[in-house]
Amino acid sequence: MAHAADYNWDKLESYTKQAADTILASFREADLDMYKHFLNSMYHYTLHSGERLEFASRVAETDELKAFYKELADDEESHYRLAQADLEEFGEQVDPNNPPEPVQRFHEYWQSLAKQHSSAYLGVLYVAENIAKFATGPVLEMFPKLELTKAQTRWLRVHAEVDLEHGAEVQEMCANYMDQYEPVITDAARQMSQFWIDIMHEGFYGRSAPRA
Repeated sequence: MAHAADYNWDKLESYTKQAADTILASFREADLDMYKHFLNSMYHYTLHSGERLEFASRVAETDELKAFYKELADDEESHYRLAQADLEEFGEQVDPNNPPEPVQRFHEYWQSLAKQHSSAYLGVLYVAENIAKFATGPVLEMFPKLELTKAQTRWLRVHAEVDLEHGAEVQEMCANYMDQYEPVITDAARQMSQFWIDIMHEGFYGRSAPRA
């Protein structure tokens, strides 16, 4: 029989892989318009990443979590500019005042987590930052039908590298809180997996993901 702690980690990994599998399937069938729409979604998703993490830092109950979320906020606050620059390579512009609906719902969900112990944010971050380890291979090979340049894939290439480091850091921090707050962390990871699938599906297809 598996140890309970092992099963908890398995759930976090399962939620992360579920999100990653959806993303990779979309990458493989994307055309150029789908890819540009994806970049627009990633611009909006990361536009307020720093602000969201600053918020988590402010509401965190422990100095350890406050410092951790603040450090991530400093790392993430300018990533939206990468998606913007990628789009500009195609001659496209973004509308910062018109976020996709799943991105807006995720932002509202993040704010709502302040009602719980702030370790819930670790569950969200576990999924978001560990997807990269399941998305193996060079970024440019993820889009077999597209002839993308490095200047058109900066957002993805940076996140493929940075998220591996952040993912390991989040997992290490989770280990400090899983014994006491495992239900909070794993439920947030479960919900983040579905949010990420919805954000990706709208980003590539312009509609919400179908429910099973």
